[in-house]
Amino acid sequence: MSTGPFPNAQTIQLPLLEPEAGNYFVAAYPPFSAWKAEQIPALKDTLAQPRSAPIGLYIHLPFCPKKCNYCYYLSYISQASNVVDRYIDAVTREAELYLKSEGIKGRSVNFAYFGGGTPSTLSSGQLTRLMNGLKRVLPWDRIEEVTYECAPRSVRDEFLSSMREAGVTRVSM
Repeated sequence: MSTGPFPNAQTIQLPLLEPEAGNYFVAAYPPFSAWKAEQIPALKDTLAQPRSAPIGLYIHLPFCPKKCNYCYYLSYISQASNVVDRYIDAVTREAELYLKSEGIKGRSVNFAYFGGGTPSTLSSGQLTRLMNGLKRVLPWDRIEEVTYECAPRSVRDEFLSSMREAGVTRVSM
């Protein structure tokens, strides 16, 4: 009888904790596309409650040169530049909508994470437009960390310079 690759490993049971409404890190899981219409009032109620804690921001950039066999994230392969541009504009418009809610209004962004997909497939101009758009609509003055996900094959010198100029403080490869 095999004991598996880790014969001395122990299983640790951790409590399953549900995230609280208004948690520091804002995430939507399951994704909005899986929500049912009857769940929308609960989201609106949560967004209507004033809060003061800073916000942790995740921006999903679902664009990739190819679909990796291990990836289960939403991604779109080899999209035209105008499609990516429309998505960037939509991200900024969505941030503006959230800022109108009592639950988000007045809260500063403490950290931002740009993940994907392969966010480093954006052009330097698209990265700059995205960052400038978010900085224009969100309280960005107290941000402590900005992480940007990169695939090693897609990193270019000018893109790294654009990330630095845009305020990225950490690269995740």
